[in-house]
Amino acid sequence: AATLVGEDELPDIALLHVPLVLPEPPPQGRSAALRPGDWVLAVGEPYGLNRSVVAGIVGGTDRHFAEDQELLFIQSDLALNPGNSGGPLLDGSGAIVGMNTRTVVGSEGSGGVSLSIPIEVVMQIVGELRDQG
Repeated sequence: AATLVGEDELPDIALLHVPLVLPEPPPQGRSAALRPGDWVLAVGEPYGLNRSVVAGIVGGTDRHFAEDQELLFIQSDLALNPGNSGGPLLDGSGAIVGMNTRTVVGSEGSGGVSLSIPIEVVMQIVGELRDQG
């Protein structure tokens, strides 16, 4: 069972304490090193499908949206679905460069763009949650 340490509703990030010894996570990368056209991977459980991986390319970095003016996003063409949010965005070397959040679908139901929060922003929020709850 996990215990909630803190949460930040705007970016939808929560810090949990899990009283287990977990395997070593992948290394943390630098989202600033991503360039449009770079390959990225998303790991998650879309629609309950355990340990799913999808691949795509970076469409852009430092993206802002009107409803989320305070947040930066990494844009990609990944097929993110319910169950991918909160999962890691990995670069071509397997380093974590972001946290997957959502896909913005076009008004006509077109494919849209997928958004991930840069790992540096995630870690800053995690530090604040660890210190302040």
